[in-house]
Amino acid sequence: MNHSASFNTVNGTLTLTRDDASTAATVNLDGRYLTTYTETDPIFNASAAAGIGSPDIVNWNTAFGWGDHSTQVSCLMQEHYSLIKPEQILQNYINFL
Repeated sequence: MNHSASFNTVNGTLTLTRDDASTAATVNLDGRYLTTYTETDPIFNASAAAGIGSPDIVNWNTAFGWGDHSTQVSCLMQEHYSLIKPEQILQNYINFL
């Protein structure tokens, strides 16, 4: 079956046609149809993502373009912690108590 629908924006007429080309229904909406619509999503608006603007996206894309630095951060952390001896950490903990 091949049904079709058409809408005349000049006179507000909706026409539904059957596959045999006979008109199944014609409805004059006479201006009782949606002409503009702005979607609002209360769930999205309440989320943290709603506050993400164009500058944030540009910053994200710039940082993403730098590549994966996770291994470099890991090396820095290991070097930093290797400067503190385990017995020093234990002594600091005992002194804190």
